[in-house]
Amino acid sequence: MHLPAYLTLTGLKHAGKSSVARELSRTWPGTNHIDTDQIILERAARRGFPCPSPSSDSPESTPALLLRQLFQELGHEAFAREEYLALQEALEMPRQERLIIATGGGVCDNPEAMKLLEECRPIFYLRADPEVLFGRIAAGGIPPFLDPQDPRGSFLRLANRRDLLYREQADHLVDVSHLTVGEVAQAILKLHDRKGENTPGAAEQQY
Repeated sequence: MHLPAYLTLTGLKHAGKSSVARELSRTWPGTNHIDTDQIILERAARRGFPCPSPSSDSPESTPALLLRQLFQELGHEAFAREEYLALQEALEMPRQERLIIATGGGVCDNPEAMKLLEECRPIFYLRADPEVLFGRIAAGGIPPFLDPQDPRGSFLRLANRRDLLYREQADHLVDVSHLTVGEVAQAILKLHDRKGENTPGAAEQQY
């Protein structure tokens, strides 16, 4: 089966993009994967921001919490710039493998990053139930981009707005609400195997 030079995963935070990217990379020989959030942290670590190894047992050192701290430190504009630079850095790395890209949950609000991803199609939007995602996010504490007076309401409004953007930008939509990581990977494989359907805004081609 022919694979593209890139395959990009988008979706809200905690939709499973990183896990699915790893599974796809494991399933398809000659394929590698990157997580743009991890590259953001690695870049920040080179500037002195604390970025423990993924094997760290400290709950204060999880990537999600470190990203929240970095977002608070930088602010929205500077963080978006870091997201763009992290993606640019990843795409400029020498490689022979096909690359699967797991993006951050807010990449749809980052026009410069999305311009780069135009070259990284097909784009798969992993859609999950926003109520479920909010529960996962809240378990780690309310992130700074939500209204502390109405975290659930502000997240659901954000999720609804971003859902429209993800659909507009994606080639395919996979509803991951009731699927395992392996099943999501298989769904992506089936959708990708439908020839001639990788066109922007075609996310109604659902699985």
